[in-house]
Order: sequence, then C-alpha cells, then structure tokens
Amino acid sequence: MPIIIQPSEPIAEPEILEKTAASQSVSTIEKKNIELQKHLESVEFIDDKTQFLMFGIEQGDYVLDILKVREILDIPPITKVPRTPEFMLGVINLRGSVVPVVDLKQRFGMERAEFTENSCIIIVEIEGNGSKPRVFGLLVDAVQEVISLSPDMINEVSKVGTNIDTGFLKGVGNYLENFVLIMDLAKVLPLKESF
Repeated sequence: MPIIIQPSEPIAEPEILEKTAASQSVSTIEKKNIELQKHLESVEFIDDKTQFLMFGIEQGDYVLDILKVREILDIPPITKVPRTPEFMLGVINLRGSVVPVVDLKQRFGMERAEFTENSCIIIVEIEGNGSKPRVFGLLVDAVQEVISLSPDMINEVSKVGTNIDTGFLKGVGNYLENFVLIMDLAKVLPLKESF
C-alpha cells in the first residue's frame, strides 16, 4: 500500500526506512525479471545447451527449463482456498488472472516455507492435459541465476539411487562441480485438479 503524506505533515524516519526497504526489495525482483527477460530473448538453439532458471529450496539447488518461466514475483497477498492439498498455498491475483501457488517445500515433503526477504514466486506456464496452457506460481526460497547445461552434464534420474524418491525429477545436472536437480513440472504441479 503506498504511503500518502499530506504536505503539512512532517516525514517520520520510520516511513522513510519502510519506503526505502520496499523500493530495494522491488528493485531486486525487477533485476531478476530483467535478467530473465534478457536470457529469454537470447535463447539460442544453435548448440545443444539448454538454459535453466536455478533456485534454492532448503539447502538444495533446483532448476527448471527457462522456457517454462514467465516471470518472478515478490510475495503478493495469497488467498487460501478451502479443501485444497496442504502444498497449495492458495491463489494470487496476477493482473486480473487467478493463479494457484504451490509451496515447493511442502510439495517435496519438507516443512512449510517461511517467508524471507529472498522468498519469491516463480510464475510458470505448462501444457495442461490436452487443454490450453496452465499458469502456476511456485514459492521458492530464492532465485539464483540462469545457467546452461549440455546433455553430457545431465544424468538420468535412474542413476541417482534406489532409496531416493525421484518422482518429481527429470534428471540431475552437474554445474560447477555441484549437483542441481532438474524439476519435471508435469509431475510437480497438480494438473488434474481445478483451482
């Protein structure tokens, strides 16, 4: 909500700090969106590398195909919808459209996400079950960067191990000597349910 100050009122320091903090927060998200747009505009299909958006959940690094990402949002007001799965935080208003938001931590069996200054919602678009594309929001701890992975940097999920639930993964990427988990959005998102 914008701060409205009448000309006759003195400006209190807490209001200045609140306004400055809000503008810094917005500028961080705006920077991520500008970076995302630059990468989307520069996606090249000349080589065999695929670009991914990397984000953090708990101590893990996850990625998803950048072509599925529409934008990154600061946390807007979320309206809880009754009788939905626990991992469904609710819905947000995205320029007049109702967008369901999934808490990825809960979807992966972790504790409910705590909002921090780095928390954000990644807006993704995925093909529905034979219908028009569906739009979802994914709550994550932090968005990190856009990376490129070639096929030789990606391992099949079956080679990860037998005691690990890999139902939500397409593969495991090797990036700068660390592993990143490649999400399979079709398995993560509840496409059969209507919200």
